Amino acid sequence: MLEFLTSGADFSLTAPLHVNVRCAGTRVVLAIRDGSRSLTTEERARVFDPRLGAAGGQTIRLDTGLMLAQRLLATTGADLSLEGPTVDGLCFLITLPMCADQP
Repeated sequence: MLEFLTSGADFSLTAPLHVNVRCAGTRVVLAIRDGSRSLTTEERARVFDPRLGAAGGQTIRLDTGLMLAQRLLATTGADLSLEGPTVDGLCFLITLPMCADQP
């Protein structure tokens, strides 16, 4: 998780990286917005494919990291996704199940 956040920050040279946490029913949603990058519709469809290359021959450094993070989170009942198209860059959502109160 730390590598995901810090690697994303490496790309935020022209815009700040915003992190927001909110409750959504029985889940917690961590939203990480990077306003310095955008992807085409085709790139967005393949963002969790480790072979993704961005426009202009640029390659997103998190290719394998995103795929691995998504798979690891899934083993715990969590999810990593890319928010629908936004006008202000990319927004990754990490959705985590809340722990039930223990007796």
